[in-house]
Amino acid sequence: MRLAFGSDIEQRAALDVLITAAQTGIHPLWTLVGALPWPPRTVQHLPPPAAADGAAATMALRNWRAGYRPGSCHYRVGPGFVLITDERPGGDRLRITITGEWLPAFEQIRDGLPCSGREAAQLLAELVEVGLALSFGELGQVLLVPRVARLSFSAPPGPG
Repeated sequence: MRLAFGSDIEQRAALDVLITAAQTGIHPLWTLVGALPWPPRTVQHLPPPAAADGAAATMALRNWRAGYRPGSCHYRVGPGFVLITDERPGGDRLRITITGEWLPAFEQIRDGLPCSGREAAQLLAELVEVGLALSFGELGQVLLVPRVARLSFSAPPGPG
């Protein structure tokens, strides 16, 4: 599969594929076409490309792989709250808890629906500001944070 991050619609579609892959634990084999339109930190928690097409894509692939940290940016859902954790390298560590009247706003953003209401517009602006969402105008928005059902931790190999 070849993914390009050229036009807004290509960016949105490619991000949707990669976020879905991260949520399901699938690591697709794909080729990056062209450069990234954002800093590498934007996608370092999503499955990196297996190959690159062109010099700009090759540089982006190297940077992406070097900073790849699966699970470093995710959200979990609990009873009456959403917890977003962002520990991607190269930026501030964030823990954001969304509760109460902000939950419907989060769901609109997560689902890519047009932001209706003051809360949704404000929350989207704040998530974009801290690098957890991208807005594509009339095309809606993409929450860059995959949902995880449970976190898995593997211990490093120890003495036998």
